[in-house]
Amino acid sequence: MGIFSSEKISNLYWLGRYLDRTQSALKLFMDYFDLMIDGDKNTYRTFCQTTGIPDVYADKADFIHQYPFDTTNPHSVISNVNRAFDNAVVMRDTLGSDTLAYLQMVLYDLRSAESNEERLMIGMQNAIDHLLAFWGCLDDMVDDEATRNTIKLGKQVEHLELDLRLKRPRSCLQRDYKRLENRLLHSFLPYDQALIDTIEPMLLQDSVDHENALMLLHQLLVV
Repeated sequence: MGIFSSEKISNLYWLGRYLDRTQSALKLFMDYFDLMIDGDKNTYRTFCQTTGIPDVYADKADFIHQYPFDTTNPHSVISNVNRAFDNAVVMRDTLGSDTLAYLQMVLYDLRSAESNEERLMIGMQNAIDHLLAFWGCLDDMVDDEATRNTIKLGKQVEHLELDLRLKRPRSCLQRDYKRLENRLLHSFLPYDQALIDTIEPMLLQDSVDHENALMLLHQLLVV
């Protein structure tokens, strides 16, 4: 890992973040889809508010089409996949073609879903399956532990951020925080130990200050 430039370390870290952001976005979208179809027509607004993205959609039909597929929207699913792919491509020699191929399949899944609305949910599930296959291939094909840990550190930071935004149960926060802390110890990325010492007890409290913990999490790493 020591031979990598800070730019390449950043590529690995943000690869992990964008991949987890994509996976979480797909899962949440699928959870909300039936509610948007059969329930309150404004349910998509709750989705935007909960996940912290701007509500730039005309109505639920616009959201259902644009949120997954609009390449001009930086918060869309496809935009996050494209950013993940851009970070992965420059690390092709490190990650290997087999690992990278799963990200290409995710792009294919989303494009196929966009072209056939009847297969929207199938395409999204296929994309999730290929993301899971990427993580499995990463463990099997990439020998350098620090490389894997840096990507997974990005994944855990993103996952904990979503936990805090969604105000998930304290047990989830504590579990994902411990995973993040373990990745920090093995990634060789600089971090602020004082913030570690501050964030951890916050997540142990009966009433978690989600907003403050989220703010401190954003300050933990500058990559």
